[in-house]
Amino acid sequence: MRVVIVFPASGINPPERVWKYRTAKTAPAPTGLKNPAGSAVQRDQPQRAVSDEYQGALVNNTDFKMLVGAKFVRDQYHFKRVGNDYRPLFNQLDQHSLKNTSFDLIMIKPLNERHYGVVRLKYGFAGNFRGPFNFDKKNRVISMMAFFASKKDEDHEWGAGFTFLQSFRRTIVLPVFVWNRNFSDKWGMESILPLNFFMRYNHTPRRLFLGGIEYMSQSYRVSFADALQGEQDYALNHSAIIASISAEQRFAGWLGVYVKVGYQKNFATDFRSKSTNTATFDAEPTDTPFFRVGLFVTKPK
Repeated sequence: MRVVIVFPASGINPPERVWKYRTAKTAPAPTGLKNPAGSAVQRDQPQRAVSDEYQGALVNNTDFKMLVGAKFVRDQYHFKRVGNDYRPLFNQLDQHSLKNTSFDLIMIKPLNERHYGVVRLKYGFAGNFRGPFNFDKKNRVISMMAFFASKKDEDHEWGAGFTFLQSFRRTIVLPVFVWNRNFSDKWGMESILPLNFFMRYNHTPRRLFLGGIEYMSQSYRVSFADALQGEQDYALNHSAIIASISAEQRFAGWLGVYVKVGYQKNFATDFRSKSTNTATFDAEPTDTPFFRVGLFVTKPK
């Protein structure tokens, strides 16, 4: 189990570690938005995020491994001023948290001493629903990543495969390339191209530094009833490039601390209509530096 407690600060959560690779978790919210009519939407307090993760092995043999996991992420946004346009929507985001609940199945099959295959299946839900679970198919997100990897030696590993995503936003298939390398006992690199690229420095067995860039994309289904406008239904979509430097310090026992600083270059934030009572519009998020610090609890190795 890994529980991350994040103090209020705009930014992203600690990266999720799966098979030595890294993927982005929760993305930072923009510090300012403007709707097409020009009515500013300003955040008063930064996004708050809490993430709980659980993972265990169903099969842990030398010739086959199967792991299952669950992740619960909650994001909260606060605004100090909301314009007249789309007021019910931004009030909804201000008053209610967005949730992302997912369940994982990871299968790793060694083919020989140098080659192996990996398949990861994820079934989840993302939206402003109440409670930690909501199995309504309108919030459903299904994804899969599969790749073949080759370990040339203890310091060099590469792989190729694809990632598939089907959600209320879109269906997409993209190729991915994995490249990991250790240059020394201290220095190395980790990447899943074109999603992320990090340089790694192992300062001590308990202290790790990372620096690099990553592509972030997130979607939430936002549905609610408004007294004047009736049923409202949107797909909130956001994408950005993040450059960051992070540090992770493990203390004795189960406790550690995580710090990440960087800059987020936003590409697009759009609200796509999913009902006849709503209109599609694009927002203009401001690029912003971010800072995040948090505690994590994880079982010692």
